[in-house]
Amino acid sequence: MKKYPWAKEALVMTVFVIFFALSFVFHRVFVATFPGIPSLVFSLFTLFFGFAIVWQHVNMFRRLDLFRQEFLTIISHSFRTPLTAIKWASARLSDPLTDTEKTEVRKQIEVADNRIIQIIEMLTHLSKIADDKYYAAEAVAFNEIIEPILAKFSQSIEKKKLALQLSIPSSLPLVVTDKMLMQFPIEIVLENAIKYTPEGGGIAVRVYKAKRSLVVAVQDSGMGLTKEEKEHLFTQFYRSPRARTHDTEGLGLGLHIAKRIVERGSGRIWVDSNGKDMGTVFYISLPTQ
Repeated sequence: MKKYPWAKEALVMTVFVIFFALSFVFHRVFVATFPGIPSLVFSLFTLFFGFAIVWQHVNMFRRLDLFRQEFLTIISHSFRTPLTAIKWASARLSDPLTDTEKTEVRKQIEVADNRIIQIIEMLTHLSKIADDKYYAAEAVAFNEIIEPILAKFSQSIEKKKLALQLSIPSSLPLVVTDKMLMQFPIEIVLENAIKYTPEGGGIAVRVYKAKRSLVVAVQDSGMGLTKEEKEHLFTQFYRSPRARTHDTEGLGLGLHIAKRIVERGSGRIWVDSNGKDMGTVFYISLPTQ
């Protein structure tokens, strides 16, 4: 399409021509079968219907173009920030530095490198959830999912001096899910809780049994959500103005991908908040065996 900018318009016109030809044939059959109905009325109807189909295709191509441009803009910006940090940090290494300064530069490179890996992993998840073959549901002990996640974020929680409350029963039913993919939604929810909770705040992780499901609830004492933010929170690329101010490097894809993964496994994810600065609770419900 990029090599041939006229390809989309040509495709739309081809659809219109094919439809017009079929309408003409159908019109001849219709007039021969029902000679009492004026052919002009039928011709106007088919013309209007054909125009509606073509207009729908044109709008679809426009939406795809806007989506592609928005996606490329966000992704290029997201990669540019850590790559620039690596470039400047690498340039500093050629200067005479003390051991302390070298350690600081290495940490900057490591942070930027981890950010690039995070972006790539998110894009990988985005491609996988569109393909059924990448979702392998099995009966899994939920502790095998939640414990590595808590260990992964333990340092981040400690660094911000957050109080962590855990309520995870020792005896839980098996959940039917993709063990590897399902880690992502829980990681995103917990990571957001850490990110948007001020230093010294609190986070609570609760796991409990429902009727035919297991529910994990992640509650924080952070910035909370307005009614408008809750309505658009799981929309692709959506980031509220407050979230963009707090974290300038976000993609607006994490919760959207999390929702797609959870729903792929017949689960459910939803959010509750009493408003701005009132904290947030994310719930993820997974089917049990």
